Amino acid sequence: MKIAVYGKMDEVSKQKKQLQKYFQTFDEKVEIDTYTNQELMIKQLSRYDSVCMTENAVDLITGAYANEVMFEWGKKVRTCNVNDVYYAEADLKNVHICFERKELLVRMSFSRVEQILSIGDFIKVHRSYLVNCQYVHSIDEHSVILKDGRTIPLSKYRSEDVRKQFSDYMKGKEEKENNKDEIVMC
Repeated sequence: MKIAVYGKMDEVSKQKKQLQKYFQTFDEKVEIDTYTNQELMIKQLSRYDSVCMTENAVDLITGAYANEVMFEWGKKVRTCNVNDVYYAEADLKNVHICFERKELLVRMSFSRVEQILSIGDFIKVHRSYLVNCQYVHSIDEHSVILKDGRTIPLSKYRSEDVRKQFSDYMKGKEEKENNKDEIVMC
């Protein structure tokens, strides 16, 4: 895929980096050219699959799929919304991607799944488990309890770090909600 981004010099370089990071998640080969001269870009339009002539290029391209992730193995491809994933569990060479009522079994490394889910609010609570913070009800001494009652083992070596990450997630969520209230009240 070839993408052209047009805008101010400081903005286009930042957008290019963000787009490159975004497309790495999907292992998609992307070539991104930046332009600050609109006339020069217009002469090259036919070379590109996508052209963004705005300050919000990253939002335009990634916005529609901002929370979508793709699991690709062999000839199989599955997509899902990262916010729908409750947790992921490693099982030898497979990974169980668990949702509210279903499960997706993918044949790929756990580290690859961890990389794919990194756009969400996931915490590695055990060498074999990633948990979505959105669905955590509580954390006790040896496990993470999800809002639906499922229990996920908590590594004693990761316990302190998991509690800190979850606390940071909750503080960030609270700040967003407070900011939202402030905006509504204006």
